Amino acid sequence: MPQKIPEAQGEKKLYSKVPFPLAKSQGPSPRSLNCVFVRAPQKIPRRVLHYFKMDVKTGVPLPEAKQTFMAQVLLHELEEGTRILERSGRSEQARLLKLTGHKMHLTNQVQLMREWMEEQSIRERPPERITKGNKIRNNQNGEIEMVLREGRVAAFTSHGLFYKDRNEDALLIVPERRVMAVLDGMGGHIGGNIASGIVVDFLEYGLKTGMSLERAIEFANEAVLQRTRNDPRLGGMHAMGTTLVSAEIKGNTLKTVHSGDSKLLVIRQGKIVHESEDHTNGQDLLREGLVDLEMAHALNHILSRSLGCDSIFANRDLNRSEITLMKGDRVVMASDGITDNFFSKDFSLGELAQLASQGSPEQALHLLYNTTTDRIRKGILPDGRPAKADNLTLMIYEHGV
Repeated sequence: MPQKIPEAQGEKKLYSKVPFPLAKSQGPSPRSLNCVFVRAPQKIPRRVLHYFKMDVKTGVPLPEAKQTFMAQVLLHELEEGTRILERSGRSEQARLLKLTGHKMHLTNQVQLMREWMEEQSIRERPPERITKGNKIRNNQNGEIEMVLREGRVAAFTSHGLFYKDRNEDALLIVPERRVMAVLDGMGGHIGGNIASGIVVDFLEYGLKTGMSLERAIEFANEAVLQRTRNDPRLGGMHAMGTTLVSAEIKGNTLKTVHSGDSKLLVIRQGKIVHESEDHTNGQDLLREGLVDLEMAHALNHILSRSLGCDSIFANRDLNRSEITLMKGDRVVMASDGITDNFFSKDFSLGELAQLASQGSPEQALHLLYNTTTDRIRKGILPDGRPAKADNLTLMIYEHGV
């Protein structure tokens, strides 16, 4: 029988059941700098576009669209670094990364920024706390709520217990498009929190500029690949990547698109009426009848699909579905830090569905968080299998039409 995981110093107070820990935890102001966006083409400085006027290897001029995209990716990296430095109280270094006020060459700015991001104090910075806005990403914890046209949604993400000190999960709500997404940066790879943060920001930009959900995902994936090409630390044998599960609501129609093992469930009166298929070696082989349940669980941590490790083509690589929602239905999206602690031996999630149906969406979030962390503390699931420590992200939407 697995041994109970010892409690970390101070852990009882931080993760007390009442009130919900994310609502009262200590950390930055709710107005903490969360404003990293993708620059629109007309807001890109000419000197940055000029930086990408040609392919440095061949000398061939780049098309304007390619110049713009490469500039967007590099500016996103610089402005993310600036935000992190400012948040860390290093305003003088942050000033040197800004595009105005000095004559430092862009190459030198990028090199300096990457060196500073490698410093131990920056790499080991604790997660920021976010309680406002529409996204939580790149090593941030928080809880947000929002009313959409068709219903309301509540979500949280946390670095969890007894796991890494950073949060590689992320979440996004784009209210004008009624799109919601949960992401899980690949924890065994370099830059998982960077990958999920890039996808959140570029997905948001794509949706707000009129792209379809599938096209916006492809656009965000290409941004991760471009960032990896720009920075050798993030590539190599284990390039950074992220899962993505997303939902778009149009009237009573729910459209889902996903890659990886972050899960989507549609729950009606406590029962699951639709769920996404996880892209893991374990469950892929189980569906094909090539392994038994025990071996499927053993292989379930290995992703068979994700964003960021290869080009994504919607018709080939993204799973899509549509379902008609009824009033009162709940759409639950969760990273595997949640689902792995609720899977039964046959990978069913009936208990999670029942708990997700109780009370308001906010109350259900709290209940599922507390149940998950209780199991992680004990180190064991109700059926005797070991619990899993991981980052934890959960989103619950209640349909009101």
